Amino acid sequence: MAIGTRAWDRLCDLMQELRAGADWSDVEKLRSGVIALIDIGRSRPHLYKLIFSNPSGDPTALARAVERSQTEFLAIVADLVGEQDARRYAALLISIANGAAGVEVSGQLPNEK
Repeated sequence: MAIGTRAWDRLCDLMQELRAGADWSDVEKLRSGVIALIDIGRSRPHLYKLIFSNPSGDPTALARAVERSQTEFLAIVADLVGEQDARRYAALLISIANGAAGVEVSGQLPNEK
């Protein structure tokens, strides 16, 4: 569980860096946040599976790390679409990223030719 917690913490740190990046547009920040999640699946498929699994034992630390990361991502989305629509779009984007990464991790996407 500690490995998954650290992975979520690193993802949160990245989301915080993206939010603070004054040189990037809101669209670039959002795109980078979504790609960061997909990249975990591409580059570290075992870690990706771990962070989306149900941990054994006390999942409190993991839940806090996930919540921090999601809060940062939600703020990035809100900067682009507004507070009122942020949750809806953030959920959609995380679902899309999770689906894309999951398909890649499972090997269901053919290799590019």
